[in-house]
Amino acid sequence: MVRLELDVQVAMRDGTKLSTDIWIPDDAPAPVLLVRTPYGKHTVPVLGHPLLPSFFAALEAGYALVWQDCRGTFGSSGIFTPMVDEPSDGTDAVEWIREQPWCNGTVGTFGPSYLGFTQWATASQRPPGSTPWCRW
Repeated sequence: MVRLELDVQVAMRDGTKLSTDIWIPDDAPAPVLLVRTPYGKHTVPVLGHPLLPSFFAALEAGYALVWQDCRGTFGSSGIFTPMVDEPSDGTDAVEWIREQPWCNGTVGTFGPSYLGFTQWATASQRPPGSTPWCRW
């Protein structure tokens, strides 16, 4: 089974709050996969989306999943300026995730296109505990 937490507001270092959905496996703490998107976090885990098979495979493999709206998009506060805040926001998201009781300390990411850029931006900051990065 999986517990779902919707629209959790995660504070960034400047106080901006990013809207975040979290799928937590019952056997948590677990490794976590983070997806940061400007396209709306509710658009990915729906039928017919190309990321859906990866989404279910990660859940079945025991990962917790964190889907976050980028700054200034959908449920997140702030102003969306493409590519500008992704390094710090991604790092803050990874640090927040690692502090949660359902995280085993390991945080990875996945996703294509701008979702892939958010990974590169976060990885450039080398946040502790971030290991697997899957860009395509």
